Amino acid sequence: MSSRVIFRDFRESDISTVFQYKNDVGLNAMIVGKYAPFSMEDAAKWVHGCMQSDPTYRFWAIATNDEHQDLVGWLGIAKIDEYNKSVDLHSIFIGHPAFHDGLAWIEAYLFVMKYVFDTLHMHRLWGTRRVDHLQTMAIGEALYWRQDGTLRDAKWDGSKFIDISIHSLLHEEYFEHLANGDYEIRKVRRRIAKYLLNHI
Repeated sequence: MSSRVIFRDFRESDISTVFQYKNDVGLNAMIVGKYAPFSMEDAAKWVHGCMQSDPTYRFWAIATNDEHQDLVGWLGIAKIDEYNKSVDLHSIFIGHPAFHDGLAWIEAYLFVMKYVFDTLHMHRLWGTRRVDHLQTMAIGEALYWRQDGTLRDAKWDGSKFIDISIHSLLHEEYFEHLANGDYEIRKVRRRIAKYLLNHI
């Protein structure tokens, strides 16, 4: 099966779409960080920051897999720690509603896992998730990330406090599951469906 999306560098033409996505309250309802509206100047500064080379972070535009390569979201890693061989999965954001079926999320996870373990040769990839965001909890479970712990009441969403879950995947775990064929898309989707069925 061909990939639904590709991962490319950011470009100037992405600024207006970033501005649109950053100001969509519904799209930002489940982020772990603090939400704040963006001006067009903010969007330009953000895109330019993603375009820069830095040893501690790396961002990609998630784009349509066609000749246009239109922006549908972004993917970022941060806190790249060469000493401890650890990387934070900073963000996966899918803005375009036509790509909300979950496949682009899975492809983004698989892309960043391969990059962190196969290209950067890191030992640990970790990230945080809202415990009430069932889709991201399901994807993490389906890709064999393990829960390291829970930060209680760590996120204020404007009306209540939310627990934040910390998950991680280690180098040897990734390559074991890769060798077993566990990261085939159809298998991942079945495990996600099973998780959601058991938690809804």
